Amino acid sequence: MTSAINTKFGIFTGQQRFTQTENTIKSIRSRVPNSEIIFLEMSGLPLESEQKTQITNLVDLIIDYTGNSHVQDLYNSTDNWDVVKNVNEVTCFGQALRTLTADNRFENSKRIFKISGRYTLNDYFDIDLYHNPAIFDKFVLAKMRTSQFNTSITGGIVHQFMSRLWSWPQGRTVEVISVYDNMLNLMFDRLRKGGYIDIEHGLFRLLDHDHVHQVDLIGIQGNIGPNGVKVSD
Repeated sequence: MTSAINTKFGIFTGQQRFTQTENTIKSIRSRVPNSEIIFLEMSGLPLESEQKTQITNLVDLIIDYTGNSHVQDLYNSTDNWDVVKNVNEVTCFGQALRTLTADNRFENSKRIFKISGRYTLNDYFDIDLYHNPAIFDKFVLAKMRTSQFNTSITGGIVHQFMSRLWSWPQGRTVEVISVYDNMLNLMFDRLRKGGYIDIEHGLFRLLDHDHVHQVDLIGIQGNIGPNGVKVSD
């Protein structure tokens, strides 16, 4: 679970973001009681002591990147929320997967889900979907969407996979780490050329589509940070 609770970006206060994050965790516990929740905090501002205590009591593991020098440098280098959010998440998430894999944290896991904090699983989320042998070896994502950007911005990427909730079989974790390494290079390349891509466009470009299973509604909803618009995948 990726998170940025205390941040200068977006319309929600730290307390609002914290409450939304608690609701994310509660929705997971309600719909997948036997799940292990690993919480990645990636904001440029640290969790308050009480916030950290409360989160610790709700999840199985916290990985706190708020004091990381790269996170701090990026957070204070630009006012571009999209660049900070996407580059920061790609860097931290890739590193977390690398560390957790080295520590054999996923050894007993069949499937790993990435969920964005502040969003909640809804009635369209169906854990039984993932018990289907036909998709045991697949990345599972919400159905691809058309890009909102001109191809001159994205370097020719015309579709995207929403990243608020997606998953992969444990055996493909090394492949996901490679995707995130390559995604970071792709993001920097587009920025150098005056363009832009986010995680959603990066996933579409870099995931092996032969091993992707798309669903119309994956079962997650919430309000996006910059303007509070409600979204559902």
